[in-house]
Amino acid sequence: MTGSYFARTSGDKLAVVAIDSSILAAEFSAAGYSVTVIRYVLMLSFLFLGSTTFNAQKADAWLIVPGHSVGPVTKEISRARLDLLFGKKNVKDEMVSSGGDAVPELATAVNEDNPSIALTVFWDDDFSSKRQHPSVNARPTFINVCYGNFDAPRHCKWHFSSGISIGTHLKELENLNGKSFKLYGFEWDYSGTVSDWNAGNLADFFGKCGRTLLRLDRLDIGDAASPNERALYEEVGSDRQFSSDNSAMRQLNPAIYSISVEFPKDFSGCSVTKFNSYLR
Repeated sequence: MTGSYFARTSGDKLAVVAIDSSILAAEFSAAGYSVTVIRYVLMLSFLFLGSTTFNAQKADAWLIVPGHSVGPVTKEISRARLDLLFGKKNVKDEMVSSGGDAVPELATAVNEDNPSIALTVFWDDDFSSKRQHPSVNARPTFINVCYGNFDAPRHCKWHFSSGISIGTHLKELENLNGKSFKLYGFEWDYSGTVSDWNAGNLADFFGKCGRTLLRLDRLDIGDAASPNERALYEEVGSDRQFSSDNSAMRQLNPAIYSISVEFPKDFSGCSVTKFNSYLR
């Protein structure tokens, strides 16, 4: 198995984490064990990570499963575990807007220095001014992918099983959906939000288990755009809904600039296998 590995300690826990080709965490109690024993367990862990059983699963470090997980981050993860997985220096609590005109709120930014792998985690806590980070019992409500207090990146490593990610264009989404879909117009706070998949292939994939919001736009529509492109942009520049097969929309062919993955309160109706295999 290819990829890089590292080990981190947190209290009396030691985690072995594989990055790039997979992100896994195997914990065991390090308290009372000698360095020799710990090294031996680490060796066995690496052997396990390269085993035939594991290779058959083809784990993907950057895979988003709607309503279930973003890589190693699931709806059950705690704030402390983010430190364990990504390293304390890469995990910060700060005020971040969830999108559009939303008032900034205390969230946890992961890998903020590298927008192409960044995550912003929003919690179910009711924060007070005395609290600087989520409580021990806090759990994520939603995650914004490749998002934070920086300009939207053009490329993002986090992706769905179909390959959909930041930068995926409208026409490609239509092909995957098997039909046109509806999205809001541009030049307002929730510019280009997909509002209805019209019962296409992506309707259940993005809506049955929690809710996944995709937003599309032409972030290059400024000075680099031609007069014709700017005219087309103005034609669909409103908070009304448009069909993706609208002539102006198709000519502009906007791309995804924002992905938000919400976790359902009731997970009983979700099937990871089902959603992970929809578009393969």
